[in-house]
Amino acid sequence: MREANANPLASLLSGEMVERVKQLELFCRLRVDGSRPGENRSKLAGFSTDFLQHRQYFPGDNLRYLDWRVLARTDRLVVKQHEELTNAEMAVLLDTSGSMAFAGEGMSKLDFAVRCAAILTYLMCLQGDSFSLYLFNEVAADHVRRGSGRRHLRRVFEKLVSVTPRGETRFTECFREAEARLTRKGLVAVLSDFMAEPEPIAKSLGRLRMRGHDVIAFQVFDRDEREMDFVDLTRFRDLEDGSILAADPLLIQAEYRRQFDRHQLRIKEQCLAHGVDHVVLPVADEYDEVIGDYLRRRAALMS
Repeated sequence: MREANANPLASLLSGEMVERVKQLELFCRLRVDGSRPGENRSKLAGFSTDFLQHRQYFPGDNLRYLDWRVLARTDRLVVKQHEELTNAEMAVLLDTSGSMAFAGEGMSKLDFAVRCAAILTYLMCLQGDSFSLYLFNEVAADHVRRGSGRRHLRRVFEKLVSVTPRGETRFTECFREAEARLTRKGLVAVLSDFMAEPEPIAKSLGRLRMRGHDVIAFQVFDRDEREMDFVDLTRFRDLEDGSILAADPLLIQAEYRRQFDRHQLRIKEQCLAHGVDHVVLPVADEYDEVIGDYLRRRAALMS
């Protein structure tokens, strides 16, 4: 278990990294249920500066928004509607199961995922958006309710620096519990190695997508975990259930790598089939660059 730092922000994001994160953006691709002005498209039409469409005038509508040019040209009363911009709400779902404890030559998958979660929530805080945190393994173990601002960010970071990997992962049950708490349509970011059957995982994420959430599945993996670069007879211990299997790596290495790649591909295919964005995040010390590359590509597609 990590010890709570007097300054959890400094323990997760260095000053230099904070400056790089400030150059990133994270907006919802879908219309969201916001509670105050922001930079995301609302489900509601408003009267801001970005023109959206015309609609028929109804008695009681504000005459300020009549399109007088259309009236002069067609003798029709129509009102100009504009894009309503609102704040977004993001939920970060973080897998804290035993398999996330795997570490190659660098940090563990969980340490890496924790830092990626810190970047996402810090970015939402900078944008004035709301954010929440859900930790899950066998159960939805803990959560920090939705909030915004620096004090709320500190609560989230304090929770992040104290997480411990343990147990197995029950994706369906945990996602259903999180789904019940997510009453406003917004952004859902899931950080996990997704070490389970792809179809049930994607189906559960698809339920969140069907409820109107913009869902991103960040699949965290360690390159050393894929390579299984051993030469001697080795005893492998399952990090979730503790079971042990002895095997000769040279006999199973090629098939193991093939199955590893196939599992990752199936996760991607199933996520895309359910309208869920899938992103592979390889563990790296420059974690802000890894997740920053994705956020820049996402922003480019939305512009």
